[in-house]
Amino acid sequence: MAIATGAAGALGIRSAGTAARRERLFFGGMAAVFAITVLAGFSRTYYLNGSFGAPFALTPLLHVHGIAFTAWMLLLVTQTSLIASGRPQLHRRLGIVGVALAAALVWLGIQVAITRTSEGTIADHGAPPLIF
Repeated sequence: MAIATGAAGALGIRSAGTAARRERLFFGGMAAVFAITVLAGFSRTYYLNGSFGAPFALTPLLHVHGIAFTAWMLLLVTQTSLIASGRPQLHRRLGIVGVALAAALVWLGIQVAITRTSEGTIADHGAPPLIF
């Protein structure tokens, strides 16, 4: 076996274990990049609201929306970590939570878009309400 493994390495053939490790590293890294991007992108208007000057008006619906989408990002990092650590059973069980959370996110996204557009409050942070 050692000779075969050594020959495969000399020929540039990767073992399945190496490919799986690289794949886990890639998906775990991407989950971390997504989480950092969300934190950076929403730091001024949600996570650190008010720390950079005039606070962004957060309604209860926006808080629920922010908490749910933060939970989604934490679930993404958790799920990739579970696979990387070899715990697919727990990953699958949490997947059920992910399905329920995804349904809630769709509903919340639509509700926030309708509410904010009807209030005309999107205009002060980007696109005019009807274009949004």
